[in-house]
Amino acid sequence: MEETSEEYKLPNSSSTKSSWIYLIRQMFVCSGVTSYFFISGLFFGAPTVYVPQIRKEANSTEIISMEMVSWLFSISSYGAVIWTSTIPIIAARYGRKLPFIIAWVVTMISILLSYFSTTVTELFVSSFLSGILPTIVIIMSIMVLTEYTSPKYRGILITFKGATFYWGVWVSNAIGTFFHWKNICIVAFVCCIYNISILLWPESPVWLAKKGRFKECAISHRWLKGQDNVSEEELKELIFLQREQFKRKQEQRNGFKNNKIIKLIRTVKRKSFYKPLLYSILTIGLYHFSGKMACTGYVLDIIKKISSSESMAYEGMLVLDGITVLGMYIGVFLNRFLKRRTLLLGCASIGVVCLFILSIYLYLIHFNVE
Repeated sequence: MEETSEEYKLPNSSSTKSSWIYLIRQMFVCSGVTSYFFISGLFFGAPTVYVPQIRKEANSTEIISMEMVSWLFSISSYGAVIWTSTIPIIAARYGRKLPFIIAWVVTMISILLSYFSTTVTELFVSSFLSGILPTIVIIMSIMVLTEYTSPKYRGILITFKGATFYWGVWVSNAIGTFFHWKNICIVAFVCCIYNISILLWPESPVWLAKKGRFKECAISHRWLKGQDNVSEEELKELIFLQREQFKRKQEQRNGFKNNKIIKLIRTVKRKSFYKPLLYSILTIGLYHFSGKMACTGYVLDIIKKISSSESMAYEGMLVLDGITVLGMYIGVFLNRFLKRRTLLLGCASIGVVCLFILSIYLYLIHFNVE
């Protein structure tokens, strides 16, 4: 291990630099990732406000049917299927920066297409292209935030980005409430302009180490995290482990090639693979089946059913979006005092009860029960 650290020791040490410099550098990288969460929220919230505006401008509800509204909300998920299968491969082969650059190009096309759209079909295509955003925020964001940040800052930076999505939804709905919906595209465009800063990112130290580029890994790691004892120990361990794995891969290539199907089966059968996968599926399923995303998309229709007032529906929408953002920060605060399982079960139970009460109330209204 000592040999590993000496081998990649830089001649001019920057260990005397303030730790704030490295925090700012890590925040610089995280800001680009967080910006995609905000843009994703803008896109998700946009149909909620542009559908009523387009119908009002055309003086007809038939211009966008309820079936098309459903497609406008969900088509980005279908668009994400393509990217979900390709982005991880690109990230593994070409590094962490390239997927974000691809996302920047596709997102910019989607924004421009939405802004200059004159038909619902163009909005449909724009929403389909925006499917790259869920892939970036779900798959790539965690990868980048864990590989580019120090453990002592990682928790704060990861939890901060979660609320940013709902900030995007709130801003999108606020713009659509008080201004023309195409101003949402202008805000998204400004965020995309900032995301050009991705070109200034260093490559991920973890990816560089996996590729056997250990000297570049050391330079990138020290630029991001400095040369204090904790960071140097992390770098030593990273290089040591990846060097051993790199040697084994080289030996396998020089000797014989393992059957990839057998290797995949062995990986899937490991408890370390399927247990985290199962937990992830359960939590994501709970999130979506709770109806939160559906309620966020159809909040105007739901409140109009209850109040029969359009102005109150828009005000209620903004209030509920604000409560969602506040709830995210309260959850982060409670996470410091409660066990994650307790917090998950408690919040999920409250959500289920609220949705059950709302469902009963809407059914009573539908059947004219007084």
